Amino acid sequence: GGLSIVGATGTGRTAFLSDADQADFSPDGTRLVVRRTDLDRAFVVSADGSGGFVLDPFTPSTRAGWSPDGARILYHRTNSGGNNGLWTFPPGGGTPTRESSGVQLDFAPDWQPIGALPVITSLPGTLTAGAPGATLTVDGRGFAFRSVVRWNGAGRPTTFVSPTRVTAQLSAADVAAPGSAQVTVFTSPSGGGLSAPATATIPAPPPPPPRILLGASTLQKVAWRQSRVAGTLRVTGSLERAGRVEVALLRGPRVAQKRLLTLPAGAFTRTVPLAGGLAPGRYVVRLREPATPAGQAGLVAAQGAVTLKAPPEGVVGTRFVSALLNGPPARTLRGASRIYATFRFVALPKPSERLTTRWFGPGGIRTAASGKPRRRLVTSFVALRGGLPAGTWRCEVRAGGTLVAVASVRLRA
Repeated sequence: GGLSIVGATGTGRTAFLSDADQADFSPDGTRLVVRRTDLDRAFVVSADGSGGFVLDPFTPSTRAGWSPDGARILYHRTNSGGNNGLWTFPPGGGTPTRESSGVQLDFAPDWQPIGALPVITSLPGTLTAGAPGATLTVDGRGFAFRSVVRWNGAGRPTTFVSPTRVTAQLSAADVAAPGSAQVTVFTSPSGGGLSAPATATIPAPPPPPPRILLGASTLQKVAWRQSRVAGTLRVTGSLERAGRVEVALLRGPRVAQKRLLTLPAGAFTRTVPLAGGLAPGRYVVRLREPATPAGQAGLVAAQGAVTLKAPPEGVVGTRFVSALLNGPPARTLRGASRIYATFRFVALPKPSERLTTRWFGPGGIRTAASGKPRRRLVTSFVALRGGLPAGTWRCEVRAGGTLVAVASVRLRA
């Protein structure tokens, strides 16, 4: 057992201290700290093994090691008097200092290496005044796990990314107002030190983009005739910048109608005609700038809502005549003896409104009114033996006597 000296290649083994192990050289290479195996104590001896003294003569001491600066020796003390754990001792003698109180968990200690002097080369990224906080990125060199970023001299929670980058979490108070701050990086306890300062700039936030402010949107003078609507959409509000604004009605993702208006900055009131083919229901009113002028910030869009109410007689969305039941639609037919009219309601008439269909043909031909059930899909047919006369045929659907829609076709001989 004991310690031996060998060459750097592992050759030339020479016995050194036969009653020692766990050796550690002092940083300057002039002394050793070893454990005497016969006494179970830590001793400081010269590099050649001569002289020396016991660090702690009253307690078993193991796993001793020099601090990187040579100022202290760290070791593990073991006894039954409650003084277990990690201790440090001046290498020239003196009073030991307790560093931890663990019994078995704090064993085989080691020192952190001497850190390099940290250097800041840049502060990439952008800070914004008034933000709820920010992550500050610091690039440079000489960073260690224990390096701490300081903001105007005060440490901030720091994350080690690599020897060339650390990040720090800044609070809302750190970036509350425009200005600048001094950033440094501090590495301790061994070596390292405080970096030269770098300046972090906190610019004012960019101004908010101009907005479209929608005050109200209403439907006015709404009237229905044969499932077609007439009326206007009135919008009021203000613009924080003049521009061309698209006023649109949306039904789900579909744009039902749109109109482009040129509006000045400030308050506005505009009236837009309703498209005749709109169906009853709820519509989103959207005001937006479809194209942003060069060199300007786009207007922030605004939304509202309106409800287009159905008339008592209901509204038909699709109507057509065909040679077959339910289609396909036809504008002209030849040599037909039976034709069908199809009406699809997008809004049913009120239950009190009786639903009827009636055909009209060339030469004053007309059929009696035929009652129909109140359903979304209503069909009606007309037929004559020997064929229907050539000319225009139309089918009317009425609710409570009010004409709702007409489907027509041209028959040719």
